[in-house]
Amino acid sequence: MNWRYRSEREQGHCNNTGCPCPKGKVLGGSSAINGHVYIRGSREDYDDWGNVLEDESWLFPSVLPFFLRSENALEEDLARDTTFHSRGGPLPVQRLPAVDPVSKVLVQAMKDIGLDERDPNGAVQAGVSMAQTTTINGERASANTAFLRPVLDRPNLEVRTRAHVTRVLFRRGEASGVEYRDGYTGTLKRAYASKEVVLSAGVMNSPQILMLSGIGPKEHLSSLGIKVVKDLPDVGENLMNHVSSLGVEFLLPQGWPALPADINAREQDFTNFVPGGPLSSIGPEEVTAFVRGPEPSVDSRPVWNLRFLGIIPKSRGGNVCNRAPPQDPLYYDRIQVTPVLLDCKSVGSVRLRSADPLAPPLIRLNLLGDKPGRDLRLLVQALQMSAALENTPAFRAANLTLNRAPLAGCEQHAFGSTAYWECAARTHTLNPSHTAGTARMAAPGRPGVLDSRMQVRGVPRLRVVDASSFPLLPSGLPNAPVIMLAERGADFIRQTWG
Repeated sequence: MNWRYRSEREQGHCNNTGCPCPKGKVLGGSSAINGHVYIRGSREDYDDWGNVLEDESWLFPSVLPFFLRSENALEEDLARDTTFHSRGGPLPVQRLPAVDPVSKVLVQAMKDIGLDERDPNGAVQAGVSMAQTTTINGERASANTAFLRPVLDRPNLEVRTRAHVTRVLFRRGEASGVEYRDGYTGTLKRAYASKEVVLSAGVMNSPQILMLSGIGPKEHLSSLGIKVVKDLPDVGENLMNHVSSLGVEFLLPQGWPALPADINAREQDFTNFVPGGPLSSIGPEEVTAFVRGPEPSVDSRPVWNLRFLGIIPKSRGGNVCNRAPPQDPLYYDRIQVTPVLLDCKSVGSVRLRSADPLAPPLIRLNLLGDKPGRDLRLLVQALQMSAALENTPAFRAANLTLNRAPLAGCEQHAFGSTAYWECAARTHTLNPSHTAGTARMAAPGRPGVLDSRMQVRGVPRLRVVDASSFPLLPSGLPNAPVIMLAERGADFIRQTWG
């Protein structure tokens, strides 16, 4: 279900070893493996889209109806807010039915530091809330289950699985179809388009397919022996992402959720509580907080997203990432606060590793790599803010204590010093995989790959509709904006072909 990509080794993040880059290898793509949290981003994000694209149809008032078109708000309080939510769409949006007891402490702690409890998909994003998710009664609703599966019986739809696209085909300079490798037979086959070809292979694979097809930076393609169809230097450039760190950990007192010694007790939990019960929840990850930056600003966009992970040490059965085993999502004895920096300036790139279409792309994330060091400074501030939660009345009342054991690789620094948190950020980096922009839309005359209708520049009948199309990265999570983008893309296609 996961392409299991890994970025190149780079100095300054992920302990210089490269970061895991999870991407969905399944119908529904990454919506089938993500944290299923539904966050659109701020109004200002999309106003910026409209401004940089010089296209008013991308301003927030114009894109909001496309968010609403797909949504089916199952919570009564959300459904009543008809300005920002709607019912009747194919995508269920619901809070998880079971609330972890620690989650209540976390919400109160966020209030203690001055955040209001509010709908992050409403008028103002900054604040704290129990996450809205693309679930129904605790069961995930991916793009596949919400949009594709219900229409599989349509006569004009054929879904082919285990079909690995190797390149786009052209006829007289126009896209005419795709070549793909049939995973069942190992043979190359072709599928032809009567109107146009739409790539929705994601941030890593859409630029990979474009470059394999001869669309991309001329020098790079020629060096691999690929015939250049269209020299577009920006293909694979502008890889935007958020960045986080696993550096702050709090210990729970005895008596809070912990792993039962008796396996039968866990089996009984499973029998009793699925679906809709605690085992359909994600523990403290259901709390999401959006925090504005320290500098005065005229817009309401948050700079950080505080997220919380329930973990157990590997010595007590945790997996290699120190996460609770998959069958025990609620059994944990400590919490990692993972502050996500939303306003990142560092950008990376995607390139071909070779002309072999089955080879993974060459990914350079360049996290924390902006030259002024702004991203590192802001992530350090977020780690300091996260550690200071031990002083909130909510944490003190619950007896949640900051784990001051030094992180591996940072023992040489005094715990809590700026140097210590810088080491934590660079050594224990977390890639949230909120990537975008590798085939970005752009205004005429500006660097980019697509026009504002997601059509590839200079290549008729070829469109890219996925997060690689984003001109800028929203201050939320990518799943909801991608679905909005798909709704817009569907309209563009209907307008083009009737």
